[in-house]
Amino acid sequence: MDHALKHDAIDPARLARAKARDFRVMFWASLPAFLVVALAKRLIPGREPFHSVHETPRRGIVADAVHMANTFIPFAFMH
Repeated sequence: MDHALKHDAIDPARLARAKARDFRVMFWASLPAFLVVALAKRLIPGREPFHSVHETPRRGIVADAVHMANTFIPFAFMH
């Protein structure tokens, strides 16, 4: 009976590695879509929101896509 309980127990390190792997897979799978969105934001005139003087400089297209992916992908892991 004890052996069955140990076998069914969830190893926290294994779970963390699985979540990290899933995050990387989702990140790389969604990055092309975010690249298209970042490119469209630059190409469509008048779609850029107003920026104040105190904001950081505008990022490049790839950096913008990575930022979007890092913003939206974690929502998939919320319980």
